[in-house]
Amino acid sequence: MFAELVEFGKRIRTGHDALKAEKCSFDIVIDGNGNFKDLIPVDVEVVSENIIAKKGKARLLLDKAEETLGFGNNKKKHDLYLDKLNLYRDVEVLKPVFLFYQTTEGCDNALKAYSSLDEKQRKGNLTFILKGDDIRLVEKEEVKEAIIEYFKEEQAKFMMGQTVRCSVCGCSNYPIIDEPHGSIKMPKGQSAGSMLVSYNEKAFESYG
Repeated sequence: MFAELVEFGKRIRTGHDALKAEKCSFDIVIDGNGNFKDLIPVDVEVVSENIIAKKGKARLLLDKAEETLGFGNNKKKHDLYLDKLNLYRDVEVLKPVFLFYQTTEGCDNALKAYSSLDEKQRKGNLTFILKGDDIRLVEKEEVKEAIIEYFKEEQAKFMMGQTVRCSVCGCSNYPIIDEPHGSIKMPKGQSAGSMLVSYNEKAFESYG
């Protein structure tokens, strides 16, 4: 049965543990020199970095205004965001974003535009898109590949010195992410989502 479940998972899997779709409420439009051009309300799902236990962390290129723009003078959250972004400094396609944070025509103007919105509108995640482009920067293949590579490096550090193998697939590459999933949308399941129940004890878990 386990073998069949593994094969089924391979067939239906379309992404990677490092990536996850999240709601996006605003596109920050910039040009190639990092100059702010527009702030456009949207209602879309954007594939970005998968963050587990978000508290105290920032997500690459897709986060709330406190992290992305330092809204509300929230320096700590903004610094976390910039530290995360700096890990991807070598990704060439992100050069306009780094320029955005280095120029007065960038972040300051975007923050003014966001602050001028009605309070009810000031919510949700923001991300970047280049003027005239139709693919958000976080969804560029180079960026997704960089996120996956960083994820693999972190998992390798976590597994360093461990030789334990997964009881299902037999591999020891890296463990399945220990991520609370809540309700899951399933074919013919409840419209609000279905709960998956398992035994949450060490004896039943792979890698321990």
